[in-house]
Amino acid sequence: MADRPRVRTGSGLPGGDEVLRVYVKARAWWDGLAGEGGATAVEYAIMLALIAMVVVGAVTILGQETNSAFERVEFPN
Repeated sequence: MADRPRVRTGSGLPGGDEVLRVYVKARAWWDGLAGEGGATAVEYAIMLALIAMVVVGAVTILGQETNSAFERVEFPN
C-alpha cells in the first residue's frame, strides 16, 4: 500500500488558525443577526425592478441630452 500524503492543517501563516477561529465566530454572529439564510425571489425581483428603473431613467436623460447636442450641430456648406 502506498504512503498517503500528509494533510496540512492550518493556513501556514503566522496566527492562521486564530484568524480562522475569529472568522468563524464573526460569521456565526453575523448569520445570527440576519435571521434568514438568504434573499428570497421577491427580494431579488424588487432589486431587479429598482435597477431597471435606474437604467431606464439614466438612458432617458442621457438620450435626451445627446439628442439635443446633435440637433445643435451645424455642418459647414
